[in-house]
Amino acid sequence: MSGQKVFRYFDLPGRGEHIRLALAVAGEQYVFEKVEFKDWGQLKMDVEKCPLGFLPMMRLENGEWLSQSCAILRYLGDEHGMHGDSSMETHKIDMIVSTAAGFVPAFGPMIYGFVKPEDPAAYIADGLKKIEREVDYMQKCLMENCDGKSFMVGDKLSIADCMMISALDMMVNHVPGFVARYPQLVSYNARMRNIPAVKKYYAERNHSMYPNPKTKYTMTYFPVAGRGEQIMLAIAVTGAEATWEAVSFQEWGALKSDVEKCPLGFMPMLRVDATGEMLYQSLDILRYLGNAHDLYGNNLMDRSKIDMILDTQDDWKTQFVPSMDKCARGLDYCQKILLENNAVHGCIVGCTLSIADCAMISSIDMFVTKQPEFAPAYPKLVEYYERMKKIPQIAKYFAERQYTDPPINADNI
Repeated sequence: MSGQKVFRYFDLPGRGEHIRLALAVAGEQYVFEKVEFKDWGQLKMDVEKCPLGFLPMMRLENGEWLSQSCAILRYLGDEHGMHGDSSMETHKIDMIVSTAAGFVPAFGPMIYGFVKPEDPAAYIADGLKKIEREVDYMQKCLMENCDGKSFMVGDKLSIADCMMISALDMMVNHVPGFVARYPQLVSYNARMRNIPAVKKYYAERNHSMYPNPKTKYTMTYFPVAGRGEQIMLAIAVTGAEATWEAVSFQEWGALKSDVEKCPLGFMPMLRVDATGEMLYQSLDILRYLGNAHDLYGNNLMDRSKIDMILDTQDDWKTQFVPSMDKCARGLDYCQKILLENNAVHGCIVGCTLSIADCAMISSIDMFVTKQPEFAPAYPKLVEYYERMKKIPQIAKYFAERQYTDPPINADNI
């Protein structure tokens, strides 16, 4: 008999990922007994090999079998000191494990290809609606522990973190709007995935059943920030992929005259790669992305405020000539809106990140870069800007962008 544990499950994340992750964090070697879908029906009916008719299962070193994914996780937590240091910590960990275990059924059947709904976007949206109360509470629990800067419970990694990391891996990659709505959970997930054992696990895991490809876009614009930055930021926040098709100033004249390639004579332009459809007008492209990826507010008033901010900051890109005088009234008002909003979530409108944040981050970046007097004049906007830039997707975007000198303004830039 093997001196190692045996983990029996399908070759997909599902209800097994948190167990694999706990084993990886504990540094424990095990044997993976892969179950093929074609064999599952027969195995499920075998009450000797699969007493409860469920997977995953785990065989211990002494030959005993464990069933029920959360029970297996708790066993590993007790075995490796990842189940809390007090009765209250253990309770909180158990509560998080039980709650987050319900996240996989909300999306997994479609993500793993078991069901093929006529409207995948509606299926995902309905799934998120069913669990939003629980996810909201998970984010609340995170923020109550060291202001969200540590683990889910206590001051060390526990099986609650293993469960949450595995659930977030699914939702961050496959649920449009999740990143924008739950910035603290997303930041926590990124931080946890930098823990060496967790990082190693995800780099080396040998299953990759994620059939839904990321949405891909191609933006045509000058190789400068201008009116294109906010679009690329919005795409980065959604987790979608984008290619920047740069147009030099020398090429612009010919392209602008081509009514087939540039119908309105303006840039940026955005192509939805999957369909080939073209989108025009920078703010309307932003609104499309907001609608497509749930970045456009949670009610009509939020949407109205987002639209007002988009139109206001767009005027800055036209008026910005080294002085801030012409922009002061709009800047004052946007800072006022920021202060009036419940800033616990860090956003300028509502409690979730939106296209208004993408536009404001882009505009403030322009001011901070070009105007030394901006920071002392608008400290709250600068504080907000620095906070937003710490969101993992935004931080990654700014770290990797190919230009560093947003221009003041030129023809249609």
